Amino acid sequence: IFSEMNRLELPRSLLIACECSIQARAVSLAADQKRYDVLKIISSAAGKIAELIVSEVETNLGAGIELDESECFSTLHRLVTVVNTDEIHADPAFFVHVFSDIATKCRGQGLQEIGDTFSKAAVQITNRVTDLETFSKTSLIIPSTNFQSNGWNNVCEEKSVCSQAIQSFESSFH
Repeated sequence: IFSEMNRLELPRSLLIACECSIQARAVSLAADQKRYDVLKIISSAAGKIAELIVSEVETNLGAGIELDESECFSTLHRLVTVVNTDEIHADPAFFVHVFSDIATKCRGQGLQEIGDTFSKAAVQITNRVTDLETFSKTSLIIPSTNFQSNGWNNVCEEKSVCSQAIQSFESSFH
C-alpha cells in the first residue's frame, strides 16, 4: 500500500498511513521483530512526504499562490512526529536540510511566518537527535534567523525531549 501511495505521490495519504502505522504499534512491532524492511518503507515514505510538501510549496511560490500557514503548520507538525518516532530511524539531516532550504526560500518571497514554520520543524527534528555528531551537523544546517535565536531554547523546553548534554551543547551557540 505504501509503495502505491508513494508511486501515485499522495502525500496526505502517505502521512495518514505513517501515522496509522505508528498508532497501531505496527512500527514498534516491526522494530521488535527486526523487520528493517518495514521500517525502511515508512522512513522512505516520510522522506517522500517531505519532498512532495516542499515541491508543492515551491510550485505555489513560483505561481504566486498564497499558502495556508495553519495547514502548513499542522502538516509539518504531523510529519515531524513521524520523523521523530525512534523506531523509524529517519535521517534527520535530510529533513533539516530540506526544511531549512524551503524556509529560506519562503523568507525570500516575504513569507516570514511560513519560513518560521519550516524552521521550527527543522529545530524540532534537531532537538530529538541524541548522537552528538549528527546534532552538530543538523544544527549547523539551520539558517540563523530571529526565529532560531528566539525560539531554539523555547522549543527544547516545551517538548522536554533534549537530553542534558544536548541542551548544554545548544547553549554553547548562544
